[in-house]
Amino acid sequence: EFGGIEDFDEYFEKLVEVAFDTVEKTPTLLPKLKEAGVVDSGAKGLAYIFEGFLLATKGDIELEGPLQQMPQAMGSSTERIVEIVREELKFTYCTELIVKLDESDSQEETSELLKAYLEEMGDSIVMVHQDEIIKIHVHTDHPGDVIEKFLGVGFLQKVKIDNMKVQHEHIVDIQSRGPEMFGKEKHHGVIVVSPGDGLADVLKSLGVDYAVKGGQTMNPSLKDLYEAISRIAADKVIVLPNNPNIILTAKEAANAIHDDNPGKEVYIIPTRTVQEGIAAMTVYNDEMDSESLIREMEEAAEAVSPISITYAVRDSSMKGKKIRKGEYIAIGRDGLITSGRKLEKLVHDSIKTVLGKDDDKEVVTIFYGSEVSEEAAGKLLESLSGSFSDFEFEIHSGGQPYYYYLISIE
Repeated sequence: EFGGIEDFDEYFEKLVEVAFDTVEKTPTLLPKLKEAGVVDSGAKGLAYIFEGFLLATKGDIELEGPLQQMPQAMGSSTERIVEIVREELKFTYCTELIVKLDESDSQEETSELLKAYLEEMGDSIVMVHQDEIIKIHVHTDHPGDVIEKFLGVGFLQKVKIDNMKVQHEHIVDIQSRGPEMFGKEKHHGVIVVSPGDGLADVLKSLGVDYAVKGGQTMNPSLKDLYEAISRIAADKVIVLPNNPNIILTAKEAANAIHDDNPGKEVYIIPTRTVQEGIAAMTVYNDEMDSESLIREMEEAAEAVSPISITYAVRDSSMKGKKIRKGEYIAIGRDGLITSGRKLEKLVHDSIKTVLGKDDDKEVVTIFYGSEVSEEAAGKLLESLSGSFSDFEFEIHSGGQPYYYYLISIE
């Protein structure tokens, strides 16, 4: 299709046309995409990149078409960021208010007078007036005066005041000290990717040195992982991605570290769930030689049976089973286990299914997510203990989003 094209503009126009046409065809190329009713996101991202090439060849720096709907990424060098941080702040307090105006026929006039007042009191002013609500943001030395002024025209729904100079001094102090290092006086430093604070605490109690925030829908970037590895003082670093979508990025980060610092050895244990990462850490022994340690951690991760309880965001099909939007779904290492409308029943059924396939399991550990209350988790533990009396159950707050429960059966 590209034969005889010699002009860059023409070449990229054709490339963009073919790319977006191919994106629309991706559901016919991958059955999973067809089942979910979506196009391939990676392919669409690449098509947008090609469209960027086309705009660049034309000297057009304005976004067009679908690109107009995408947020613009603003970049800055590290040196410039430090320079901004070290600048002297003109005002001390970042003040934000939400005010409901008193009923009046002159609300617009009042709004204009208030904006003029803010311009006298500080800078970095943002003021939005919608119906009877006014939202403001201002940097000022007199937040109390600002609050009193707005109390004269309505009542406060929200107030937020931050001392920017304290924040400023803290950031400058961090910049002057450099990044904190982890894994000091250890043979092997350990990095994990964790979607919840509770899970991160559990992993750290088992010997993890640094937890990178990430997981479903919020995968850390190559830069995030590169910087995390760089902050490990030990010459040998073990990385547990805990998600299949992060494994490749972790390997790329390890390669980049090796290019910049050949003396640092990075080992990627390809854990696909947090449950596998926790299982791997239960056998972590920093005194072991690297080869034996990695082998034992991989075997421990493989031995655990993980179950992840979430919900369907759209109608779809998994392993030939129709799933309706809003249904709870239980996913194991090999994909869908079961689905249903009742959360507690789904947990029971999924555990029963996994235990039925493997009779050498003894312990079931459950981490409940940010959308599950401690009371609901306690009731689940009680009912499971009654239904599976031969097994030991533990339950902890994981704090993870999207997944109601992350279950580990060992």
